[in-house]
Amino acid sequence: MTKNPIINAFSATIYIVVVVSLLFYFSTFEGMDNTILIPITILSLFVLSAAVMGYIFVYNPLQLFLEGKKEEAVGLFLKTVGTFALITAIIFGVTLGIFMTKSEDTLEPIPMQGKLNIEVVCQSALSYMTFPDGASADKFVEDCKEGKYPEVIERYKTDMGLGDGAEI
Repeated sequence: MTKNPIINAFSATIYIVVVVSLLFYFSTFEGMDNTILIPITILSLFVLSAAVMGYIFVYNPLQLFLEGKKEEAVGLFLKTVGTFALITAIIFGVTLGIFMTKSEDTLEPIPMQGKLNIEVVCQSALSYMTFPDGASADKFVEDCKEGKYPEVIERYKTDMGLGDGAEI
């Protein structure tokens, strides 16, 4: 790349931003799942990224090293890695700061949708209830499945953190 560690580190950062932006943009397309091309593309991108990062971080230090300038080579490599580490720490700090400053009021709950298995819901109630015998427990489960104990369903939804979107 260059003998300027700051330019090298920023080049790596720009490459990462471009790749992540493209991945983020293309992930919004419908019908892109369930194809063999996705893992092939990801693995190819990984190999390409390793080659690009190797070029950015290692090419000039390796040239210097082969020219017999060992101290200069190590210095350039460490300065490039150090600058990149600093950039990464800043990005991490900004990201962490953004998420830490959001209060719970501004975070929107994820709507839960889906069907509950009534058998599972009613059977799970047996774990916190007691019955004189097995027949009474079986009768409770049957009555629960018929909807005679709506509080069991509500408790299950609360215990599992499902909210109002989950239904029987």
